[in-house]
Amino acid sequence: MQVRTTRFGTVEIADDRVITFPRGLLGFPEHKRYCLLEPSQDACFFWLQSTEEPSLAFVVTDPNC
Repeated sequence: MQVRTTRFGTVEIADDRVITFPRGLLGFPEHKRYCLLEPSQDACFFWLQSTEEPSLAFVVTDPNC
């Protein structure tokens, strides 16, 4: 599936990599489908990118990093 983003352009992700939040996220109930984008292989920060809205993305981190 192709996902349009404002930060990374259009990216290709596998359909099984889509994360669905049935009720959306706090403050964003209408956006339910996201994917996790890794800027590099050794990154500690990632982007939780909406597959529905190109400009909606959240920075997330791995607490074990």
